[in-house]
Amino acid sequence: MPRVRVRKTERALKSISVYEEAYKEVTENEVSIRSAAAKFELHYVSLSRFVKKKKQAIKQGYTIPVMMGYRCVRRVFDIDQEKRIVGYIIKAAQIFYGLPPKEIRKLAFQLAVKYSLNVPDTWRKNPMAGEDWFSGFMKRNPELSIRCAQATSLFQSNQF
Repeated sequence: MPRVRVRKTERALKSISVYEEAYKEVTENEVSIRSAAAKFELHYVSLSRFVKKKKQAIKQGYTIPVMMGYRCVRRVFDIDQEKRIVGYIIKAAQIFYGLPPKEIRKLAFQLAVKYSLNVPDTWRKNPMAGEDWFSGFMKRNPELSIRCAQATSLFQSNQF
């Protein structure tokens, strides 16, 4: 599978706020789904799917917003967990203990096991995250600068 997927269609690019406005148009103003979809430049099947999900969520009392579009498939960590990993890596770098890529991959595997997350089989075979995960992690977090760590003496660290 390629690491960078090139989009071939314009599907699922509308923001959720457009769907919310169309939903209000359908429920409050009693406009048909097709005419509301045409007004907001949405596909009517997508809008009807959103309306159905939203009504079901309201009926069951969910407070989580209804999502549309594509999700990340087989993503190991959620956004909050990944931000914690990034924070740990940055904090380690600030105290002159930069982590090399292999250590970050091992850390990711250990955290996934601790959180009881579903991980690919290759992670269990070699007790570390894969290279594809690491490259995606670095693309999602461009503020990180990961290199092979070099020894820094106490004298050198005090000179900064």
